[in-house]
Formats: sequence, structure tokens, C-alpha cells
Amino acid sequence: MNCKKIVKEVDKQIAPKLAEIEDQIVYNQAKAITSISR
Repeated sequence: MNCKKIVKEVDKQIAPKLAEIEDQIVYNQAKAITSISR
């Protein structure tokens, strides 16, 4: 199995988790901005 194929496979496997983490980051940033701007 070549490297590109492995990377594509891993990308597919972690994509849902990455999306979840991104959502959490956006949520946390919004919370931080809200608390600072009060």
C-alpha cells in the first residue's frame, strides 16, 4: 500500500472526529467572546 493511499484512508477515518472538534472550537470561541464582551 502506498503512502498516498494510506493518508486518504486515515483522512476518511478521522474526518467525522475532526468535524466534531471543529464544532467544539467554534462553540468555545463563541462562549469566550460572549463572556469577554459582557
